[in-house]
Amino acid sequence: MASDLLMKSKDAVVDALSQATDTLGLGSTPPPPPPDLPAAAKQAVYVDESLTADQQLATPPTGARDAPFASAVSALVALGQDITLFVKKAPSAAAPASAAAGSSDAAAPDFEPITSSGLKKALKLSAAERKKLDKALAGKAEADRASEEARARDERKRKEAAEVVLVEDEGLPKAVKVRSPMSSPA
Repeated sequence: MASDLLMKSKDAVVDALSQATDTLGLGSTPPPPPPDLPAAAKQAVYVDESLTADQQLATPPTGARDAPFASAVSALVALGQDITLFVKKAPSAAAPASAAAGSSDAAAPDFEPITSSGLKKALKLSAAERKKLDKALAGKAEADRASEEARARDERKRKEAAEVVLVEDEGLPKAVKVRSPMSSPA
């Protein structure tokens, strides 16, 4: 009798927990966002890690399903951190072997939400990439400023040199041009 009572309360607790996880959407993989997202929701961005270099050059990435980014880092650098990433993994080396064995699960993988560890790594790498870009832009701005200062300094020196007039001193004897007999005639 006591074991029946424990079994009923255990079943009730399991049912309550499964209802709570379903309500909160804490299942194993959350469903992709609906196509008609409100303006306040994060933008869905797609990443296809199986793209080759030629495919990447063929269509510029926009993050749409038909023009995905090649990596999560490039998506975060281009669009910022306020996005939701969906990733299609590159096929692993074991996948062709299982397909050759006649596996019925040989279908191409679809886009799945990025894992939390993958997102953490991508955020860290994108922050480093943004720092590099900011440093490069600051260096370019500094170089532009320095070249502008040098150009202004050279222009100022040219103006000062144009104002200098060479005048022969009247107190000295008249200057005479002398040609050296060794020099060739001009």
